[in-house]
Amino acid sequence: MKKAVKLKIYMAALLVMAPFMLQAQTLDDAQKAYNAAVTANNEGNLAEAIAQFTTSLDACEYLVEEEEDETAEELLNTIQSVLPKLYLQLGSEQLQNQQVTEGLENLYKAKDLSRKFGEKETLEKVTNIIPQVHYKLAASLYKEDKLDEAVAECNKAIEVNADYTAAYYIKAAILKKKDDDAAFKTAALEGIVACKRTNDSKQEQKIADLGYKHFLKKGIDAKGASKYAEAIDFIKSSLEFEANDATSLYLLASIYSSQGDFNQAISTGNLAIENEKGGDEAKAKVYMIIAEAHAKKGDNAAACAAYKKAAVGPYLESANYQIEHVLKCE
Repeated sequence: MKKAVKLKIYMAALLVMAPFMLQAQTLDDAQKAYNAAVTANNEGNLAEAIAQFTTSLDACEYLVEEEEDETAEELLNTIQSVLPKLYLQLGSEQLQNQQVTEGLENLYKAKDLSRKFGEKETLEKVTNIIPQVHYKLAASLYKEDKLDEAVAECNKAIEVNADYTAAYYIKAAILKKKDDDAAFKTAALEGIVACKRTNDSKQEQKIADLGYKHFLKKGIDAKGASKYAEAIDFIKSSLEFEANDATSLYLLASIYSSQGDFNQAISTGNLAIENEKGGDEAKAKVYMIIAEAHAKKGDNAAACAAYKKAAVGPYLESANYQIEHVLKCE
């Protein structure tokens, strides 16, 4: 019975002393792990250096939090400044060796730790590198026609760096290939916003051209198939990428006229004239639309004025016929 009591007292004493024993052991282990990490780093063994620094870091965090150990805090600050850089270095080397999965994993660790520890230089570097890797993966998947996977890589690039404008362009191109007009339009317009935010006029123009040409062609095709409602929507979308484009406005005016919406045809046609930079012959086809709309409205004076302006180049004969024989303009 006495032995049992002594055992209980001994165990209680151990519990009381445990924190102090743990402190001494943990600090000693933290310093040993730190020294091992420095040695491994000097020998170029980055993986081992990271593992040892992490072991030391965990111990130091415990000591600082539980015991307010100043020595551990100094060690902790040193490790926090070094560890993100090592992950960046290891990840970069793995990427060079075509170990993309492993490289990205370590770059993300570098990003997370640099943000956690306030290591701004490393954070800036990985924020630039990671999107480039995802961009290259997206481009490769795009060529392999793995479009959904390619879009996912674009999204990862944008999530890490919303100002990485190249990712918006390739994402839009992929969605265009998928024939997903709604998603394509959203991605393209978001890309233009990002380009404006970063003053990337070159990439902005590429995205705008992509959107404009895509929707203009769809509008022309729909118009040719007499799908006028669709054509109007497509052409209006093209104007979101190339505001006040004379070609798009001319097509809209033509559709409005064919549908009997003469007021819209006239106002849209006049806007096309204002933005047409191709000279009198280029404007003549628009004036023909405007003149026809005025005539159908019964406004012969306005129709005559428009036909006279349309009487240029290839439209000379048909405009003069309307002037002389149909409307008998003065």
